[in-house]
Amino acid sequence: MIASPRTRGLAATALAACFSAAVFGGTPTYLVEWVSRTGDAMQRVTLFTDGVLVRKSRAADGKIEMKKRKLADSEYASYVALFRAPEAAGAAGVFESGMSGEGVVHSAITVTNPGGDVWTLAFDSFAALTPEAYRLRVALEDLRDSFGKLRASAGDFPPEKLIPGAILRKRDGTEFRVIRFDEHAGVVEVRGSNEPYSQFFKVESLAETFLPP
Repeated sequence: MIASPRTRGLAATALAACFSAAVFGGTPTYLVEWVSRTGDAMQRVTLFTDGVLVRKSRAADGKIEMKKRKLADSEYASYVALFRAPEAAGAAGVFESGMSGEGVVHSAITVTNPGGDVWTLAFDSFAALTPEAYRLRVALEDLRDSFGKLRASAGDFPPEKLIPGAILRKRDGTEFRVIRFDEHAGVVEVRGSNEPYSQFFKVESLAETFLPP
């Protein structure tokens, strides 16, 4: 079934409003929140401004599961830089495909700024996202799936493991190939296996994004 544009917009707005804990006009308590819903099941991933990450899930039968962990300062800072970058707000908008049904996952990502204003990105599992919106969604998927996973450290990425052609994997399994490592500048150029453009990382920040090679 395909919903009308007006219905899609109202649904996205309602999803964000019902579950968002943003403080409008005041100091925000969280950096970013991702709420997803499938039928009667719901999941909320919230990264609070004190660096605590919480994932709360409610199954269709009402069973609730909650996990949380504290991010390292450098890891939290990398997400602040990502979600509060000037260009990040360009991802805002409603990207609902119009598909409906029990199996469709509807999501709303809400990002706060220090002054208390917020912006929202709404989409579903069939939506076509812009590159910027996709990048933010992938970052939140990494956070969602980070509980109980192997964490890397800066020492796991010596120069001999960053030669051209080496494979680096994100926590969600996405593979990136090393294109070039500028040891003098401490910058690594990588490219995703299904992406036409390169990304650049400071070598000391690789542990925040990738698994040990």
